[in-house]
Order: sequence, then C-alpha cells, then structure tokens
Amino acid sequence: MMWQEARKQERKIRGLLVDFKKRAERRKDYYEKIKADPTQFLQLHGRPCKIHLDPAIAIAADSPANIMPWQGNQDILIDRFDVRAHLDYIPEIKSKEEEDLDYDERHINYERYRILVQNDFLGVSENKFLHQLAIEEQFGPVEKTGAPPIEGKKKVPGAAIGYNYNEGTVVSSPTADSNNSDQEDEEEDEEDSDVDFDLCVDINKIGSQQAHEMNACAHIYGMTSNDFFSFLTKDVEEAENLKIAREREEEKAMYSVYIVNYLILYVLFNWFVWAEINCLKSYFESTIMISRVTCLQFKLV
Repeated sequence: MMWQEARKQERKIRGLLVDFKKRAERRKDYYEKIKADPTQFLQLHGRPCKIHLDPAIAIAADSPANIMPWQGNQDILIDRFDVRAHLDYIPEIKSKEEEDLDYDERHINYERYRILVQNDFLGVSENKFLHQLAIEEQFGPVEKTGAPPIEGKKKVPGAAIGYNYNEGTVVSSPTADSNNSDQEDEEEDEEDSDVDFDLCVDINKIGSQQAHEMNACAHIYGMTSNDFFSFLTKDVEEAENLKIAREREEEKAMYSVYIVNYLILYVLFNWFVWAEINCLKSYFESTIMISRVTCLQFKLV
C-alpha cells in the first residue's frame, strides 16, 4: 500500500511539472507575439484652433489715438505706450554663422527625424506615409507573411490537361486551383502595396554609395558627415546584443528549471528508496515474527 501511494504521488507531481512547463511555454509564446517597441505607441495629435477677435477692440487698437510713427517714419507704426518710443536708434542684428552641433544634439536629431530620412532615401511620399499610419492606427500594424516574388524568374508552363509528358505524372488542372491562385495573387498584391515604414533598410545590404546618399538626405535635418548611417548601425548592433543577452537569460532560466526538476526528482527518488527500505524492513520483520510463531507452535506440539 505504501509503495502504491508513493507511485501515485510521483505521477501526480510529474503531471504538475509537465503542466507548469507547458503553461510557461504558452505564456512565453503569447508575450513574444504581442511584444512590441514602446515607441510605436507614441502618437502626437494636433487640433486646429480658431482665434475670434472682437472687431471693435481691433479697430480701437489700430486707431491714430493709440498708434504713432516711430522717429517720423510712417512705415514703422508702434503703440504710444511702446518702450521703443524712447529709443533713438535700434542696431541691426548681424547674422552669425551657424555653430556646429555637438554629438548629443546630432543624436537627438537622428532620433527625431530618423523615419523622415528613411522616407526621403526610399522616395516615399508624405501622403502615403500618413495614410499608412492612419491604417496602422485603425487596424494595427501590417505584418508581411509571404516572401516577395523574385524578378526575372521564369514561370513553369502549365499543362493544358491533367498530365505532364516530361515527368509522366498527373498534375492538377488550372481550373481546379483558380480560386486559390486568385486569392494568393490578391494577397501578394496587397502585400506589395503595403510599405513597412519602420526600419525598412537592411544595413548589411547597403553599399558605400547608398550610405553616402542616406547621409546626404540627413544633412537637412541637423546631422553632419556620416552621422545617420553610424547611428543606424549602432542601433542595429545594440538590438543584436540585446537579442543575444535575452537568449542567454532564457538559457539560464531553462538551466535553472532543469536544476529544480533534477532536485525534485532526486528528493522523490530518495523518498521512494526510503519507503522501499521501510517496506522491506517491515516485510522481513513480519516474516521473522511468523517464523518464530511457527517454531513455537512446533515446540508446543
């Protein structure tokens, strides 16, 4: 009875461990699917504001009783309470040469105008980009599931009947799969029409000339020389390092789970051994007692 109860508890604990592991895997897959960059949820909305002026107040402010020419110049009219009425001369401000931006300001401009620089480099219009943002805001981000078609790849000629003379095998007729092919073509067209506006530039496939063009597009947004491409490569490297660190943490977590499971199994094994020893001990004690009783019976007889 003790051994059966131990086996029952062992199966129960093993089932709990398996259920916990599967539940943790399902939770991990769920959070991996819904996980996104927090900056994607940052939105700025503007509203037009109309200023309604009182016409009577505006006419009173522009009346000759309140407005006077400055230094007798009828082209420059100031309020009679303006402090400039006490000035004889206002020196002209000479335009200074633009000072070079420091590293932090250039990095701020990169974070501020990164998507605009990519759109200028890829030739994406502002209207198309805003339309895509409106679609993503209403229906969520668009995910591409299929690979783009390879240009220049020749299509295999289809058989007019359900037989291929080259291979000697029966093939499906084109009319049977017409609906599926039409749906696939529509999905491919929709995927081709949608443009991924986040980080849609592959750093590994960009040459030196394209990198110079991208940096030239970034010069009008407060960046100099090759700031944009260097910042972009640094972001990609940081993302890769974070991915590697996350994988290492997951491996450590899995290793710790294995250690815990091993310890649990070790404790259960020791407990089972102890239970078996006690069962054997009680069995031997009972057999010894029975043998002694039988011996006494024989002696009495």
